[in-house]
Amino acid sequence: MAIDSNDAEAYYYLGSVRLKLNDTDGAIAALTRAVEVNGYESASRLALATALSKAGRSSESQEQSRKASALKELEANAGQSRVLLGSAVQHLAGGDIDTAIGELRQAVKLSPEYPEAQTQLALALLRKGSHDAEAVQILRRALELKDDAGTHLQLGMALEKTGQRTEALTEFRRAAELAPSTVEAHRRLAKAAMAAGDWKAVVEESTAILAWDSDDAAARKELTLAQRHIKRS
Repeated sequence: MAIDSNDAEAYYYLGSVRLKLNDTDGAIAALTRAVEVNGYESASRLALATALSKAGRSSESQEQSRKASALKELEANAGQSRVLLGSAVQHLAGGDIDTAIGELRQAVKLSPEYPEAQTQLALALLRKGSHDAEAVQILRRALELKDDAGTHLQLGMALEKTGQRTEALTEFRRAAELAPSTVEAHRRLAKAAMAAGDWKAVVEESTAILAWDSDDAAARKELTLAQRHIKRS
């Protein structure tokens, strides 16, 4: 049976079966491929370590065991981070911002590669106020981990709040590019275009808003106004 060359799970199961059948070389080949496709699964590395040990390749086996242990620690931290994130969301809903920030900082420390924790920490800091510059840095870090429309929108709003309007517009454009249904990004781009007298851009952004929210009276009014200006020119 053919296996998708990018299906790490299939190669893991194939390698595990071969290992049970004492096909050590076949197990090593399959499990090595599983690790190549997805190097973040501790189970694949542990199985590969076992296969390598059976083949007498002790140094390679120890290396895979070490990496598997590190991954298990990361997996445990990720689970704890998700618990902290859930608790922080509840505290934010109850208005306990300081407790939420403490939990989110702990979550980020445990799992620095967890973009959702980074984003929620930034939003909590923005909500508290007086931490806007730190929030901007954290949102940028979250975007390095995951290019996400919602995070670009939040970063744009944070930059706008700190007076960095040009940079904010760049983030709003990226949010709209990644997810055209991000109506708030279109609203803010339309507002900036109105202020600059860029009527063509106002038409584009207002039309985009109405495509997703046909009842938006403000967008319809701006569209009509922009069309009138374009006709006059």
